[in-house]
Amino acid sequence: MSHSYQSLEATLHDQFWASEGPAVELEFLRIFLSEFPGLSLEIGCGSGRLLLPLLREGFLVEGLELSEEMIHLLEKSAANENVHARVHHGSMEQWITDQRYQSITLPAFTLQLAENPLAVLQHLSSLLVNGGALYVTNFIPLAEIQGELPENVWYEDHRITLADDSTAIMSTKHQIDRLSQRLVREHHYQCFDSHGMLDNEFHSQQKLQWFYRVPWKKMLEQAGFAIVRQYGDFDLKKKSLNHSQILTTFARKKC
Repeated sequence: MSHSYQSLEATLHDQFWASEGPAVELEFLRIFLSEFPGLSLEIGCGSGRLLLPLLREGFLVEGLELSEEMIHLLEKSAANENVHARVHHGSMEQWITDQRYQSITLPAFTLQLAENPLAVLQHLSSLLVNGGALYVTNFIPLAEIQGELPENVWYEDHRITLADDSTAIMSTKHQIDRLSQRLVREHHYQCFDSHGMLDNEFHSQQKLQWFYRVPWKKMLEQAGFAIVRQYGDFDLKKKSLNHSQILTTFARKKC
């Protein structure tokens, strides 16, 4: 079962993302959805960080999300913005529907949270029309692989000031298995009131797998997909994918 965001992890998720600036992945989703028009499904849509802007721009996108708390946050934001958002509750491993989509997106490294990524790709292929398109982003955790972030040591990952002048902090530590290409991250969330007193805290664990380019291509082929185009590090002008930490893939289901 893929990771499910709860408690402070759900409520702070998008605020931590927003602190890093505009969502650069939106540009690539716009390109993909324009190139492969029709009804699309975003896997792991969360509280709508990417889904809601795309809906406001007129793209036909539904969402799939495992966390009920994230869905509640999305529905609240959609109501406030007067945006109609259709979101399904379920996991990317098991959710089924009679609907067939023209495209499916897995942004924000969502596929890497799956216990069996190949099985997920094969399942999602069954939700696509013949010739349907697939969008996936993957990242390689170079800082952890190269030892720039030492194992089993807590470090402050994010710190933001909230609207009520309270402070939210996310601390992280990890364990890594370079041979199996698996990373386990522990996150500790803390909220402090305006006087510096601890108000709330939450602990979670996230397991993910990373893929190098050649095995990734083979996995897609096993699942019945052919690569159409790839981008490195969210850079439209980058000509070489060598040494890219983030790989964005457009693929198409083989007929």
